[in-house]
Amino acid sequence: MPGPNWAELERIAEVLHKAMSELGMQGIEFVTGLSEPYDSSVWLCTATEADQDKLLDNAELLELVRVAIKRAGLDTSLTTQATSQSQETAHCVHAGNWLSALS
Repeated sequence: MPGPNWAELERIAEVLHKAMSELGMQGIEFVTGLSEPYDSSVWLCTATEADQDKLLDNAELLELVRVAIKRAGLDTSLTTQATSQSQETAHCVHAGNWLSALS
């Protein structure tokens, strides 16, 4: 059955982790479409709200994500949105449940 290209998204996660960790990113989650074209939103996970805010204040966040993906020779069309969420926020608002935070 067709679906999101999880192998490609995993490679994208590795690339983004290397490229964005200096900006406070500690992890990556994807929210993908359930039907074609299976595009994805990238959630850059940070430890603190201060790091989250630094990423969200960057008007070019999606472009930074796409540049990192393109430099690795991966498909940028899979990624249509980028945002950030902190572990502090997930803990306070969603009782630490990232699945709840992503929905």
